[in-house]
Formats: sequence, C-alpha cells, structure tokens
Amino acid sequence: MLAAEICKNVFGIHEECYMASFSCDDSCVEIFWPVKHKSKKVGTRNCGINHFGVVVANRKSFCEKLEDKFKVKVINVSRGDHRLYFIKDPDGNIIEVRD
Repeated sequence: MLAAEICKNVFGIHEECYMASFSCDDSCVEIFWPVKHKSKKVGTRNCGINHFGVVVANRKSFCEKLEDKFKVKVINVSRGDHRLYFIKDPDGNIIEVRD
C-alpha cells in the first residue's frame, strides 16, 4: 500500500492507494488505485488507476534525456531512503520510471 502523503504528492489525491506489480523477465508493470473507491479528487484529477510504471536500464540518465531533449517534466519524490521518478505524457497520464 502507498501512503496517503505520497499519493497526494504524486497523484494529487488524498487517499492511500493499493499497488499491484506484474513482472516477467526484464519487464514490469505497476498499477495503483485508491483504497476508497470514492476518494476525493484534487483539481481536475480523476480517482481510479493513476499511473503505470516502466523499467529502464538507468532511470536517472533516461529522465535527464527526457528533460533535456523533449522538455518532459520529471516529478522526483522522496520515499523513505530512496527516490521515485515520474513523468506525465501529453494526456496527463503519470508514468513511473524505475531501474
């Protein structure tokens, strides 16, 4: 389960989220959704499945290239003793970048 404070900072919702992770060989997909189906939304964000994750060889290098070459905004959030990296696609979908 993802803590409510992280969900607020990353997804813009005030709610804890469940997480499911599906892995096969070198691929991994993560899905997050609010614990309460009718959780409050912040601004225009809908509540439900909020993002998916992709695994890359070097997330720091990957995110730097996205920022420099494509002007993609990278969301960098602290979770305990490590960092989480997220990007938004042109439709506002949040994509977690992991390595």
